[in-house]
Amino acid sequence: EKLEKAVEFSKYSRVNFGNLDITQINNDRSNAVMDLGFKFKSNNHSKKIGNDIFFSILPFNENSFYLEEDENRRLPLEIPFAYNDDYEIEYNLPKGYKINSLPNPIKFSSDYGVYEMHVENKGDTVIVKRKFTLNKVTLEQSKIKSYVDFRKKINSYDNSKILITKI
Repeated sequence: EKLEKAVEFSKYSRVNFGNLDITQINNDRSNAVMDLGFKFKSNNHSKKIGNDIFFSILPFNENSFYLEEDENRRLPLEIPFAYNDDYEIEYNLPKGYKINSLPNPIKFSSDYGVYEMHVENKGDTVIVKRKFTLNKVTLEQSKIKSYVDFRKKINSYDNSKILITKI
């Protein structure tokens, strides 16, 4: 059962999981909360250039979609339910490497929701904490562009990189 869930989960990722170990699955249907803990190794999540390695802070690319603005749209855009999407990811640095560059912390909000991301260096570990809350809203044509811009801004921060350098 864990393998089936891992395969299903991996289709939402831009990472090819070479070794995926699901350590926790907690599906609390009564509170509409799912916690998933796992460890993985991947050969395609980072890119090496000289003595540097850089990689995306999030191995998942769920927010990469864009809603195109349509001037001819007549009906409002409805986001029928609110949700929270929170990640805490720990990266273990390879031996002989140090942090060269981390994204700056960011927090912003709008009528559509709240986004917060913080990346912390703890010795040989980098911890990424990302929280996103999407509100239930109905958007008239005049508000769709600002919603699209909000989602693009989130996507931009979700695609931030970490740079590590060989010591």
